[in-house]
Amino acid sequence: MIYIINRSTNPFFNMALEEYLFTSDKFQQDIFLLWQNEKTIVVGRHQNTLEEINNEYVKNNSIQVVRRLSGGGAVYHDSGNLNFTFIKRNVNRQEINFNYFVQPVIAALAKLGLQADFSGRNDIMIDGRKFSGNAQYFTSKGLLHHGTLLFDSDFGVLGKCLNVKEHKYISKGVKSVQSRVVNIKQCMSGEYTLEEFKNKLVETVFAYLEQKPMQIELDEEDQDAIRELVVTRYGTWEWNYGESPQYNFRQEKILPGGTVTVFLEIGNGFVERCTIHGDFFTFADINEVTRALIGVRHEETAIREVLAALQAEKYFYQMELDDLVTCFFE
Repeated sequence: MIYIINRSTNPFFNMALEEYLFTSDKFQQDIFLLWQNEKTIVVGRHQNTLEEINNEYVKNNSIQVVRRLSGGGAVYHDSGNLNFTFIKRNVNRQEINFNYFVQPVIAALAKLGLQADFSGRNDIMIDGRKFSGNAQYFTSKGLLHHGTLLFDSDFGVLGKCLNVKEHKYISKGVKSVQSRVVNIKQCMSGEYTLEEFKNKLVETVFAYLEQKPMQIELDEEDQDAIRELVVTRYGTWEWNYGESPQYNFRQEKILPGGTVTVFLEIGNGFVERCTIHGDFFTFADINEVTRALIGVRHEETAIREVLAALQAEKYFYQMELDDLVTCFFE
């Protein structure tokens, strides 16, 4: 097994890195990888992104949003969170086992005096509180298993950026499950930095697997291939938002000019049907607005451009453009 050294905290690069290592013919060995992201929400492969995030808070606090290859629920990453990835070759479906990959992590924590347990479908817990969620992705190339490790994460931000009122979205996407969480650091008796914890984790994982770590730095060719994946997939709206399952969105807002109720049907991230109701006054046919929104991305900039081009004040008397745009999003 090789240990890939990665110093990037760019979430788009790190998601692309995982895919590159998993699919590249250059890397045929089993791989272990540790990585961190700057403030980011990572949504599961089959989730509706807008349903999982507090869009206004995410935008105002410069939190990145990226979709991963594996299923499962949305998670929040920051500089106090450490992520691990195992890539195992020559695996068949009958051998897929979460426990195989979480046991080295549990062993590392035991070395630090912490008793952790694998619980439920994909969590690692201390005293009934979750500090790690895990997910997997399987193809003919092998198995990719990755998980989070809440070491010293900001739970205040975590609670706000994923705090969405679910009744506004009706979708077939996988919903995230809220659990009681805990930081590893607060459970430790001694003082450890995240870097010290990271080093202990690498040492213990390879000792548990009875292997010596062979460290590899990515070369410029690798870096270029990963950056290309960012451009074509992980840095795009189409992947991070447009890949969401079909969903319906409904929201009612009371604005100075009256009540506005927006109903949208969204497919592949684009508006397929739109209706707008309310007790507002209008000087033009509101159907002109709904027709203009068909085929537009369910994304703030795109919606704003359409409403601005139509001169929305003609259709919504005594209403500001900024207020109208909020009717289309959480």
